[in-house]
Amino acid sequence: MHNLPLHESYAVIWFRLSLPFFLGLIVGQYTCNGFWLIMDYLSGAKGNQIFWI
Repeated sequence: MHNLPLHESYAVIWFRLSLPFFLGLIVGQYTCNGFWLIMDYLSGAKGNQIFWI
């Protein structure tokens, strides 16, 4: 940790750099599920599983 400020560590830097990726996974999951929810509504389909968890 030569050129890092005293209050920052590699874990903090890694967390800040990876945060958009993991938030993108969550937002992408909700976007995809919302799309299929709308498609099911328009087609009249019922009983489809949206979240597989």
